[in-house]
Amino acid sequence: MDNPMAVLGWFAFAILVFLALSTILGSFFTVNTAQVAVITRFGRFLRVANPGLNWKWPFIDSVAGRISLRVNQITLTMETKTKDNVFVTIPISVQNRVRPEKVYDAYYKLSDPVAQIKSYVEQVILGHVPGMTLDEVFATQSSIAAAVKQELDADMALVEPCLQAPVQVRRRDLKRMLDFRPRHDAP
Repeated sequence: MDNPMAVLGWFAFAILVFLALSTILGSFFTVNTAQVAVITRFGRFLRVANPGLNWKWPFIDSVAGRISLRVNQITLTMETKTKDNVFVTIPISVQNRVRPEKVYDAYYKLSDPVAQIKSYVEQVILGHVPGMTLDEVFATQSSIAAAVKQELDADMALVEPCLQAPVQVRRRDLKRMLDFRPRHDAP
């Protein structure tokens, strides 16, 4: 190995093998179950990759992000005053998920879906509860929960007409979605 050309040849060969392996191995990627990946080509949306082993053009395509298709739960607690001056603490749980056919819309058109859903829920609660007495609030829990879901579905569709709610609010036991508790330390 005293020949400098042989050393240089082996060095060049090693670099070519490294580039070939990184190109080949960089072409494959996996997507976990209950997830999808957004694939872009030079920054422009190309496709949505489904779970499993996937292929992309190396150095041209990239994985821009991954979106979970699992059901998520948003929990918030609100405090509001009823018509008869009683403060009520309202713990709220909203279950939602990204619809598989609306991944593009959920990734590119919604900046913060969790904050958006919280805002809509608060808006509906503050629109209903202050006009009711404490007894009416307890008596109409299910109708308030149904109003939250209806308003949220309508508002999510109005954010962008073509969205048709990319984030779906699930209708799961609406009677338990809202659990009202009067605050006992209020005057």
